[in-house]
Amino acid sequence: MANKKYLITGITGFVGSHLTNLLIEKGENVYGLFRGESSPELFCDIVPAINREKITVLRGDIRNKQDMDTIFRTEKFDGVFHFAAQSNSPLSVKEPVSTFEINTGGTLNLVDAIRRFQPECALVYASSGEVYGRVTEAQQPITETTNLAPNTPYGVSKLASEIILKERANSLGLKIIIGRGFATVGPGRPKEFSISSDAYQITRIAKGLQERVIDIGNIKSKRGLLDIRDCVKAYSLLMETIIRDPSLKGESYNIASEFSNEIETYLDMMLEIKGLKGRVEKRIDDSKLRNGTTPSVQLCDISKLKSLTEWQPTIPQIQTLTELLDYWDKKLTN
Repeated sequence: MANKKYLITGITGFVGSHLTNLLIEKGENVYGLFRGESSPELFCDIVPAINREKITVLRGDIRNKQDMDTIFRTEKFDGVFHFAAQSNSPLSVKEPVSTFEINTGGTLNLVDAIRRFQPECALVYASSGEVYGRVTEAQQPITETTNLAPNTPYGVSKLASEIILKERANSLGLKIIIGRGFATVGPGRPKEFSISSDAYQITRIAKGLQERVIDIGNIKSKRGLLDIRDCVKAYSLLMETIIRDPSLKGESYNIASEFSNEIETYLDMMLEIKGLKGRVEKRIDDSKLRNGTTPSVQLCDISKLKSLTEWQPTIPQIQTLTELLDYWDKKLTN
């Protein structure tokens, strides 16, 4: 499977950046879809210069059908990792139209270009655990056959894209496989997201940049904690699998940790790492509450993916949290 030619949409995002490092380490040829003329700061933080030099940059926007047609008419790929998305769920509530334009409309443009110009090209689509919506604790762990009932525009846009891709796979035989990613954390995770927001504030407190008060959301909700580097390994394995076995086209796989803890557990672990446990006030910030759009407990079944690929998360939670704190320490120092 070595020396494949892969395109990553959303390459400058959190997941795309970490996948870039993994693919380059594996000796693959990486092409990245860049919407702007410069590389965002997050991308440069995660992808070292030695790896950035190995990327072939393609300019375009998935919302622009002509851009997609031009890319797939002029370049040939073994596979595409489709990560480009508006992935902030609360923002999708405020901006549903643009969320659908990017997430669903952009996916339509991409798969149509593949259909017309490169039907042999494989596609790994990054969906989301939000396609399940609020699943009661009695119905968990969440499997791929759990009822799909998203309750945010973001979740609906991801499910709509899944339905389109499954139809294209089944009716046209396109090599499409879907990974439903749940909560991921690690170096580079933006501070707008849970856990990384806590890590950012803890680091500021440790540096004396803010008072010893941390603004929190619902820290009693339970979530799995999957390291982003374990997550991108799963996406890479899904690509290898669909290339090797096209009969799996249209299948979906959960990508998550199989263990859940209260968010407060992770918060306290980070406070302890920084020597601040018991010395910081936790203050509820209403803007960080999701107003009932997420379940209080989320436990995921990943046996389908493990059975298919033998994938298994390997990075300990303490390592993930320590390296997340180190990331913010470096950012705030600089």
